[in-house]
Amino acid sequence: MKKDRLDIALLTAKIQSRDKDYAIFTSILKVVYVIIIISFLVSTLLLDFDEETKPIIIQNGIFLLALISISVYLFKYNRKMRKADYSLPTLLMLKDFVKRYRIFPPIVWWVIIGAVLMLIAAYMESISRFYTMSIAFIIGFIVGYVIYFVKDKPLVDAAKILIKELEEI
Repeated sequence: MKKDRLDIALLTAKIQSRDKDYAIFTSILKVVYVIIIISFLVSTLLLDFDEETKPIIIQNGIFLLALISISVYLFKYNRKMRKADYSLPTLLMLKDFVKRYRIFPPIVWWVIIGAVLMLIAAYMESISRFYTMSIAFIIGFIVGYVIYFVKDKPLVDAAKILIKELEEI
């Protein structure tokens, strides 16, 4: 039984560390996105509103919607990581962790919407920009999955095992 307590304590420490890492990372990204959104909005508003710039303004508007969509995800995800409650009973804390670290949480739709809007805006600019953005998204997706399976999934699996053990008691 002492080994189980040690595993739970060790797992809790690792969970807190991952949550802290993600909270810091998303905090930095939130600031970056707000700066990009504001600067992009200002540069768009400084354009002359005439027939010649109309396609650029539409493209910029779509791109701004994409940035806002992704920033909504960042703000919600950051809040979720910062508000994780480790004072809950162990079983509830572990279940909350497993729920937080699902591979496809419902909130990820904000990122998917943002990515699609960015691709639309890139396509409106040029086909080469569209391909470049598509490749960047694919690489980002692969890197995200590698990070998930290397760093997060082992913790989720360990939490699921401990949840099962705790529920059997």
